[in-house]
Formats: sequence, structure tokens, C-alpha cells
Amino acid sequence: MKSKLYLALFFAVWIVSILIIPQLVSAADEPVIDLKIVHGDTLENITKKYVENWKNWLEVAKFNKLQNPHLIYPNMTLKIPVRLLRGVPMDGTASFVSGEPKIRKNDKSALETVRKGDVVKQGCTIQTNGQSSVEITFTDKNSIFLKPNTILTIQSSQTKADKYRVHDFYLAAGQVINKVKAATGTESRDVIRTSSAVAAARGTEFRVSADAKAVTRMEVLESKIEVEAMNKSILLDQGFGTQVKKGAPPEPPRKLLPSPVPSGLKEFYNEFPVNIAFENVKEAAALRVVLAKDPEGKDVVAEKVIRTGEPFVVDNASDGGYMLLGQSVDRSGIEGPPSKPYPVKVRTTPYPPSIEFKPEDKEVVGKIAQFKWLKVNDAVKYHVQISKSKDFKSLAEDSVSVKENFYKTGSLEYGDYVFRIASIAKDGYQGGWSRVIEFRLIPPPPAPEMAPPKTSDKTITIAWRAIGPDYKYHFQMSKDSDFKEKLKDEILGRPEISFPIPDDSGTYYIRTSSIDYKGLEGPFGSVQTFEIPRSPYFWISIFIMVLLVLSIIYMLNEIG
Repeated sequence: MKSKLYLALFFAVWIVSILIIPQLVSAADEPVIDLKIVHGDTLENITKKYVENWKNWLEVAKFNKLQNPHLIYPNMTLKIPVRLLRGVPMDGTASFVSGEPKIRKNDKSALETVRKGDVVKQGCTIQTNGQSSVEITFTDKNSIFLKPNTILTIQSSQTKADKYRVHDFYLAAGQVINKVKAATGTESRDVIRTSSAVAAARGTEFRVSADAKAVTRMEVLESKIEVEAMNKSILLDQGFGTQVKKGAPPEPPRKLLPSPVPSGLKEFYNEFPVNIAFENVKEAAALRVVLAKDPEGKDVVAEKVIRTGEPFVVDNASDGGYMLLGQSVDRSGIEGPPSKPYPVKVRTTPYPPSIEFKPEDKEVVGKIAQFKWLKVNDAVKYHVQISKSKDFKSLAEDSVSVKENFYKTGSLEYGDYVFRIASIAKDGYQGGWSRVIEFRLIPPPPAPEMAPPKTSDKTITIAWRAIGPDYKYHFQMSKDSDFKEKLKDEILGRPEISFPIPDDSGTYYIRTSSIDYKGLEGPFGSVQTFEIPRSPYFWISIFIMVLLVLSIIYMLNEIG
């Protein structure tokens, strides 16, 4: 019998603890104002004077546990919850604007662009796209920051009873960061509602996001918040987050993952794309990485969610200093606190030179190559590298003091090479490398070896060794060894030439070179000579002329 009595008592205490104690705690925690009842006051008149919606007078009666709501007495103290009080509208100001966020001032107005300094009133709906963000700061120093692709309605922003500041937001989509910084002597309460949950806070900093599947995620960065859904609530402490699916209560709090740390950051990034790696964070499924102009990550230049192990890639950014911030994301999408800001400097000027190079110039005959490029205005010199490997680890030439806009290599071995160049500014800073030029040094076509000339009665034939089936030959003949005055200068398809024996006697100089199928001509081979002897008639005519001269001399002497 006693055991049944104890069991009944236990259940009674349990029921009281569930049904009554939470209400007492809730009532004790909720801010209220005290009103002294005077003669002639009625609950209905009081609520019409002080309460936002006077129809809530029964809720006031229930809150004060009045057995008869129509019966109140003078000198009686009536408690009215602050949330029910009539408030004075409290405007906000667009304290930060990036891009072109839009605002709809009421249900009937069109969207307008938000400018920094614009006044934002309760009832407004603010939208950001993928390239915009905005922060609204209220007179009580509370602020709410809308990240890109966010839609937020300021349902209420009021001062109540001079002491209490209340903000009520509805987040339709996107992500916001709420900072509650109550001024001295005041109490503030911020509420962010979504389609699936409600987050309420006093004196805190927290994030709320709502996705297309009506899943709400909340992460507390400072202090604590209360999260309520489906008539169930949990307390979320600093460093914890939760997820709320539509139609379900809040999931148990889970600890936020630590911030990611970048690895291998460079002092300068001088070419795009910029690739930044991060150290692995245990249990992180992804990272949210932001490159911003400010240490808080508001003025975003690039923002991406990347998988663990993937680099953060920035395709373009102006020269200047930036801040890199990262957040770990767990498998349910809950994001950890942002990392400390890591400085990142981008400097792409002076720009890499534009190399004047055609694909047909890839093969260079000989052991010396020459390159030319367009001058870069803010460059005082250039850094040239030539390597046999594409990673430029095996350098054949490395010159950092090229002042002209051309470069001639030294004598290199035949083979494949790569060439690149960078501009150097007056302060000694080197910009990014140019595109890599691949080239090949090839030996010239070999010089043919000539055989001794063959003569017949009227012609002379000169032949040489054939180089290959697709080669042509350049033949030259001259009376001088310098070939200043050429008697013959012909391109031949065969390794021989025949021509009539020259009339003039004497020494003749000949030489040949080979031309490959691309039209590349090699050097001339060694100079050969052949002699054309004088004709016998030449000596007879000389003899006759000598006799004639002697005869004339004799006759002159006889006459004299």
C-alpha cells in the first residue's frame, strides 16, 4: 500500500515539475513592467493603453493568475510582459553595403537599391543577391548582417517602456549574423524566425541560416540563445549549433568544429588563378572560405564552399591586401566559428610581357635562339629563364638583369627547351611569369660533299652526295672566292648540275648547301675549285702578235 502511495506521490511531483515549474521559470525569466492599479482602472482599459494588441488582455490576466479578469483592485500590482507592450518604432541604418542589395519598404512598394546610410524601418524586406551583402545597425547598437542570397523581413523593431528594445526578424532564405549589444541600462531581445524554427537571444552573437528545404541551422558564437520549434525548445550555448527540420523539434546541440588553418600561404600572389590549401579538420565535410577586404569578412571578394582537401581558388582580384577567413562545416551543414583573418596580398603588376612568338618559329636552326617581347610600362628590367624541363627545375640559363625587350641565348646543346619571362618593377618586385614558350634547337641541314667536276667536249658536270629524298640544293659558282659576283645561283632538285664549259679560262669557285622539306637551308660546304685551261689558239695568236710587233720594230729601225 505504501509503495503505491509513494508511486502516486512521485508521479504527482513529476507532473508538477513538468507542467508548473517550467511556467514559473519562464515567467520569472521573461521581462515585465509593473503597473500600480488606481481607482477606476479596468484590465481592458489598461491593455488598450499599454498593450500592442488590446485583445491580449486575457493573456495578461492569465499571466497574473487573476481568477476573475474583470476584477482588479486599487494598489494592486499588475505585471505586463514586455513582449505584449505597445512599442515605439526603432529605425535601423544601412551601416555597411557591398554590391547592390535591394529593399521593399512595404508589401505594395517596388524593390529599391539600398545605399549606405539609408534608413531602414520595421516592415521592410531586404534582399541580397550573389554579389551583395548589407548590415543594418539599430539605435540600440544591435545589428544584423545579411550575407549574399538572403531575404529578411524586419517584422518589428521597437523600444518598449523606454528600457526594452525588441527586434523581430523573419528569415525566408539565406544566412544572417545577428549581434546583440545592449546599451547600458537597457535590455534587448532579438528574435529570428524561419519557416521551421525560432531563435531568441539576449546579449549574444549568433548565425541563422535557412535553405531551400526549410532546414534552419543556428550557431552561437557568443553567449547563448534559445531555439524553439514544434513547442519544444533547447538552450544553445556558445560554441554549439543545432539543426531544425520543418515539422520537427530542434536537434540536440552539437559542438562547433574548430576553424581551418591555411597552409603554405605566400607573401604575394602574382598570378591567377590563386590556389590556397587548408589543413584537414577532423570530421569536417566542407569548408566555407571567404576572401574579403576587411578582417570581419563582410566586404567579400570571393566566397566558396569547398570539399575537405580541395584548394580555395580565386580566379581574379585587383591588386591589394585582403583577409582570408575559413569556417569548418560538418556533415549536417552546421558551420563553425570563423578563423582569425589571414593577410593575403595580391600583386599582378608589373604584368608579364607579351612574347612575340609564332608556332612556326618553334624550331630554331642552330644552337642560338632569340626572343622578343613588347615592353611593359612599369618594368625596369626582366627576368628570363630557359630550361630543359617544363617545371624549370633544370635551368639552362637564368638572367635577372635583361633591360632590353629582346634576349639572345648563349650557345646551347641541340634539343627541347622552354622559355619564360617576368617583369621587374622599380622597387624590385617581380610580377608573374609569362606563358611558357616551347622551342627546339635543331642542327642545320648538312652541307653536301662535292665530287670532282667531270668534263666532256662541251659541258662540265658537278655532282655531290645526296642528303635525302625531300631535300633541295643551292648551287653557286663565281670567279672570286668571296662569291661577290655569282655566275650561277640556282636551287636544284637533284644533287648535280651540268652546264656548257665557260669560254673564259681560269679558276672557278663553286659551293653547295642543302635545303630541307621545311625550306630550312644549312650552311654552304667547303668551297671547291676547277680550272678551265687556255685554248691552243690563244698561244698561236700570241706568237703571231709577237712576230708582228717584232716586224714593226725592225721596219722602224731600217727607216731610221
